[in-house]
Amino acid sequence: MHWNYYYHLIVEPDSWLYGRISIPAIPPFDIMHIPALVVAFMMTFGGINGLLDANRTMRNFGLPHHIASSHSAASVFRISCARTTVIGLLLFYFYLSHQLAVVDTILTFTGAYCGLIDSNILLMEENAGDAMFRLFGSWIVAAWGYYGLTTEQVRFI
Repeated sequence: MHWNYYYHLIVEPDSWLYGRISIPAIPPFDIMHIPALVVAFMMTFGGINGLLDANRTMRNFGLPHHIASSHSAASVFRISCARTTVIGLLLFYFYLSHQLAVVDTILTFTGAYCGLIDSNILLMEENAGDAMFRLFGSWIVAAWGYYGLTTEQVRFI
């Protein structure tokens, strides 16, 4: 599939701007892009939410009250949320840069690794219901990326 990566502004040929200005084009939208865009949105704005109110976000995450109400835990959680926001912004950046294979790679590793860590932490805090939900959901994201469903290049093991 050929896609023009930039829309060029119409500038007169004798102008000094001729050929120097281009605006990145939005990639052609496909329904298979929706899960990656949803994950990018959730990571970007979920991370920002954690920066603004870490205690509430920790409770929504599934951590017990004694951790969610801790000022020290909130500081560490904010650091984690900043990194989560960066991952979400990278997903948007690579999507808008037409690098869908990179988006799938980020989904694969983030979904697999973060799913294991999140569910392990929640299991240690005796919240098995949220742990299994997070593990299952994140592994769906990881499988989506692994099989290249955003790029529509389904590969088999």
